[in-house]
Amino acid sequence: MTTPFESLYTLPLLDEKQQGHLTIRWVPDAKLYRNIQMLLKQTPQTTEAELVRLFLTTLKQEPGDIYSPKHLTAFTARFTQQVVLRVKAELQALNRCCDDANTFSQDLFQLSIEEALQPVEFYKNFDLERSENAYWFPSLKSYICRRMEGLLCDKIRTQEGMKTYKRTDLGLAARSTRKRMVEALQFVGFREPLLSQYQLLWQCFQELRSGQPDREDSSSLPGHPSQQLALAADPFQPITDRYNQLRLQLPLASELNPALTGTVVEQQLKQIGNAIRRYVDRPKESLDVSAFFRPEDNSASRLDQLVDTTTLQEGELLTSYEIQQEAKAVKQFLEDLFNGLDTEADRMLILLHGIELVQTQVGIELEKNQSTVGRNYKKLLSHLLAQLGQWAIQQEGIPLDSEILSAMKADLIEQLDAYYFAVIDAYFRLRLKALPSTSQELLRLHYLCKLNLQHIAQTLAFPSAQFEETLSRTTRSLQQGVGVLIEQRIQQPLKPQGPAQTQLATLTETWLTTVPDIISL
Repeated sequence: MTTPFESLYTLPLLDEKQQGHLTIRWVPDAKLYRNIQMLLKQTPQTTEAELVRLFLTTLKQEPGDIYSPKHLTAFTARFTQQVVLRVKAELQALNRCCDDANTFSQDLFQLSIEEALQPVEFYKNFDLERSENAYWFPSLKSYICRRMEGLLCDKIRTQEGMKTYKRTDLGLAARSTRKRMVEALQFVGFREPLLSQYQLLWQCFQELRSGQPDREDSSSLPGHPSQQLALAADPFQPITDRYNQLRLQLPLASELNPALTGTVVEQQLKQIGNAIRRYVDRPKESLDVSAFFRPEDNSASRLDQLVDTTTLQEGELLTSYEIQQEAKAVKQFLEDLFNGLDTEADRMLILLHGIELVQTQVGIELEKNQSTVGRNYKKLLSHLLAQLGQWAIQQEGIPLDSEILSAMKADLIEQLDAYYFAVIDAYFRLRLKALPSTSQELLRLHYLCKLNLQHIAQTLAFPSAQFEETLSRTTRSLQQGVGVLIEQRIQQPLKPQGPAQTQLATLTETWLTTVPDIISL
């Protein structure tokens, strides 16, 4: 059973009795526990998120503090298990795990712990200004997982010789030199005339991306998701056209030199990338006999022999979009983008992210089936992500790859939640001020002051028997007022007994309960 705040004062200990499983016991640290108790005495109503924010602020502003780094180490270590399990599953899918699963899991875990033990380095790029957002704590947890997984994968690539780990086939084809590309194709068995055709295709590919930065992965690729969103419907068509234009220069008979389609071009470029992967990471020494994952290695635990870790190099695949310094500019861009949406898009988004309905419920309100709602929502997200990606390239010079796009999408959804939360919150505030003063006072005494029934009845001078009815009528009036504002915005009435009205009743109670500071008359 967990206890409050234990993630801030317990440290991990591997249970070696559980063979084949990553079993961790969390051991309390007495000094950290006492420090947490002292902080709780000073601010009894504090939350885990508030304490983490305090420790992050202290870490950056008071380098000499001895407790904040240790508390953050404990908190960060809580995420190691899920990261290790995810990376382990990926390595197993690549057949790069040793036979001793217990040793393998422990070594991955110990590598991850190295990062948690360096909180200053680990959190140096996390923007504390994001903590002003209502959703900052889930965003921090997402940052921790991505950062830890990125550093762990970087270690695996560097120390285990898996240079292409988590690289896409298109990315490998884009970054490769001609010499390596030819050697890779020959290594996997390509011979003339096919070899010349693939070389020409690769040449056309490079010509059309030569104006882009030469990044580690497929950030500048036609065909990468970022470009698929921003460019034409068939992103491989320019490559196809160029190849078909030059293919006649090949010394081949026409029957051996057919024109290609965009689909074939995509497949062949991926084949080039796959050949490079097999060539670069060809078996030399598998993980089960390597320096870090050798089962018979009797050296001391890496927890006892920790070394300093190196940070990711600029431009590496695993640079997180979330840690870009221009977070405020991104937020403003997204707000402007949301403000410019048409009514149909805004209608769906406020139902999903403002009223917090699921897609099936949105379908009921819009009289559409769930699959249609899901399809329209996915299309809208793709459009917004394309706009964000294009802006990031043009304004910020951010190279896009699959990891950054994933972080962008998470940030986009987070900003949608925050934007429409603010819309609903503003409606509640507006309608609250429109209520009669006695109704406002009733809500203030009940939700903010938390007075009992008799005290409220005496204060407002009305029979206590009317309290429940009056309170219900007042909250219902607030709910209905907010509902009217939403209907005016989306230009469509909410169904009287539909899921939106039901959810609004819940949101009204939640809003009054969790945001009582606004009732401050």
